[in-house]
Amino acid sequence: MYGATEIGSVTFSDPACEHFNPAGVGRPFDGVDIKIVEGEVLVRAPSMFQGYLNEPASGYFHTGDLGHLDEQGNLTITGRLKLLIEVGGLKVNVLEVEDLLAQHPAVAEAAVVAVRVSDTVSRLKAVVTPKCSDRPPVPEEIRRFLRERLTAYKVPRLVEVRDSLPRSPAGKILRRQLEGT
Repeated sequence: MYGATEIGSVTFSDPACEHFNPAGVGRPFDGVDIKIVEGEVLVRAPSMFQGYLNEPASGYFHTGDLGHLDEQGNLTITGRLKLLIEVGGLKVNVLEVEDLLAQHPAVAEAAVVAVRVSDTVSRLKAVVTPKCSDRPPVPEEIRRFLRERLTAYKVPRLVEVRDSLPRSPAGKILRRQLEGT
């Protein structure tokens, strides 16, 4: 299931359905309308709230999620708007870069954050943890690995190796703690 506090349950993914998509979060429930605008998932549902104070109501709730609908109406979530980082005027979905970093044989976990160079310029920084503490990842090898798989602007300029990533009590990565230069 996919949903949010503000809109309730939106989709359901049933493996027994003919058009099941294991990569997706399912098809919308009856009465739920999903549209994708500039990559963002917008939802209109009978259960949704009226809106936030001092924000104009559009009839759709802006989820902040990035995604797409397939031909059968299955929704697949591909990222979060707030996790997009602008580099040289181009948007980078950090989840794409993190997924590739996790494929590197020496990397256990990874997070990608923005490092502000100026008010208008950001660079990418990858923070990785080693799979094996006696053989930590080598930053230049990580960058070479990514250059072979990504467009140049998506490759982090900085790669930092840490023993662990900072996490909230709920287990979420505390990205702001990683943003320092």
